Amino acid sequence: MEKELALKYKKVSGKTIEQSLKWAKRKYNKFIKYLNTIDDCRNYEYNEKYIYKELLFQGFIKESDFKKKRKCNYIISNRQIMGNLLIFPMHGALNHNLIIKGYPNIYTLNDKIGLSGYTKVDIKI
Repeated sequence: MEKELALKYKKVSGKTIEQSLKWAKRKYNKFIKYLNTIDDCRNYEYNEKYIYKELLFQGFIKESDFKKKRKCNYIISNRQIMGNLLIFPMHGALNHNLIIKGYPNIYTLNDKIGLSGYTKVDIKI
């Protein structure tokens, strides 16, 4: 997400948070394309405490605290992290009719939210 990139840029450059947010908004799409090209060099995190905090920072909540809609899809953790299943509290869809109604495409969200290897799309048929 842009906020994460802004925080990383702020730490490296020493700029203010406002300057970092502006920079991140301009560079975010280029950054995502770059990440997709260096997949074989990417380091994965294994510390569960850090992973849990990172997902909470991104907006994930405990699955038991969120009411799902029957026809919607969600981004969820693919395993329990520190004893909890986590879910991103946004209703998404794969069904074209639901996307037309205003629900975001769940795979578009999946590119921007979550951690590689720790989150997945909850598919409802």
